[in-house]
Amino acid sequence: MKKSIHEKRLENPAHRTDEPPQAGNGQCCNNQLLFAMRDNYHEFTLGITTILECLLSAVEHGAVPELPDGWWSEVMNHYHLNIPSFGKG
Repeated sequence: MKKSIHEKRLENPAHRTDEPPQAGNGQCCNNQLLFAMRDNYHEFTLGITTILECLLSAVEHGAVPELPDGWWSEVMNHYHLNIPSFGKG
């Protein structure tokens, strides 16, 4: 049976390397902090803004507890990102 894309992704998880986070240089992206990552086939960076987007999605899907609106506002302002709308409905 052919594996689904999701199953293939699960077989190739990414992990953070032991390299400390590095400041972004502004040439490749708008991230101020980049994490070195590795999967079974590649080495790559993951920016703090992507991590924040993933965290927000996890909150929205109930996978992690909600964080205070003030925390999100402070972080989004710090990284000059669009502040998500808070509140239900």
